[in-house]
Amino acid sequence: MTATADPRDAFDAAMLPGMRDRLAEIYRRYRAREEAVSQSLAPGGSSSAPDAYRTRDCPSCGYKSAALQPVLEARGLALLDCPECGLTYTRQVMVKAADSARYKESDLDAEGIRLRCSEPYVELESARARYYLRTLESARAVASPSLLEIGCGTGTLLLEGQLMGWHCVGLEPSIAAQVARSRGATGAIDGYFPNDLPAEPQRYDAIAMLDVLEHFAEPLDILGQIRPLLTPSTGRLFVQVPNWDNPLIRLDGAASPIVAPGHWSYFTPASLPMLLARAGFRAVHIETVVSERDRLGAYPLADIQRCIASLRPGVALPQDLPTAAWLYDRGLGYKLIGTFAPIEG
Repeated sequence: MTATADPRDAFDAAMLPGMRDRLAEIYRRYRAREEAVSQSLAPGGSSSAPDAYRTRDCPSCGYKSAALQPVLEARGLALLDCPECGLTYTRQVMVKAADSARYKESDLDAEGIRLRCSEPYVELESARARYYLRTLESARAVASPSLLEIGCGTGTLLLEGQLMGWHCVGLEPSIAAQVARSRGATGAIDGYFPNDLPAEPQRYDAIAMLDVLEHFAEPLDILGQIRPLLTPSTGRLFVQVPNWDNPLIRLDGAASPIVAPGHWSYFTPASLPMLLARAGFRAVHIETVVSERDRLGAYPLADIQRCIASLRPGVALPQDLPTAAWLYDRGLGYKLIGTFAPIEG
């Protein structure tokens, strides 16, 4: 990579020659297992008890959902657009006991760990972690700042953080926590937030949630528990979620792996900071990353243009497959990331 290259290219498989081929077989196995698990966990699925689900109103503003019509139905879930705050969310969510149990019992874990520990995936994830940690430099109020990752998976962010001088703690409810420790992430803990947090440190300079917030049925509750754990003034919360404004996700529709049991909220560059503001955070930085432009290019250009026009009315449409930078500049990347500071007072 040249000095002038976009650092986001280092963790975008679409921008790295040969990366898709290196990932193809292991992703094929993972997606097949993921689809089978999603179907079994869906309301009425083979692994879903009759009382495993409940209905809810908008988890951001509380707008009543009973009269809303679904904007998309997939895998037993009805997705709704809140007319009050703009958040897209599922009408149905798993009850807490059933949702917790699936992390302990999921037979998707083995394929997920195989994917996340594969050489090409580790390359991508490590580059991504370094980029994310650099955005948190403002949290370095001390020589060895503290980082908590909620849902640390196989520990790549913790490992990169350790190399950059962070004191790292991670919570992970699945067997991936053991894998993280075996890779050298000594601060990885088997358990749930906040019950299994260690006694020290009592506050963190940064807290990260990567592909985690969308899994909470009541996201305001978890954000309210996070806020007092951040160092006053300098503490930062870093969030990554799938971007519901991404053209590939929208064109895939019901076939997208993003629309599945466990994904209860679908955030955009507008709705994510709005939710965080309700929880007492202000947005410091919002952007999208990961173009997936090669996968997007499998669709006809006319379909891509129509999709972008619906997501960004008034934007001059690209006359060819949009570049990664074009997508990022308009908040249309596959992943949405944000850095947030607690609002004081």
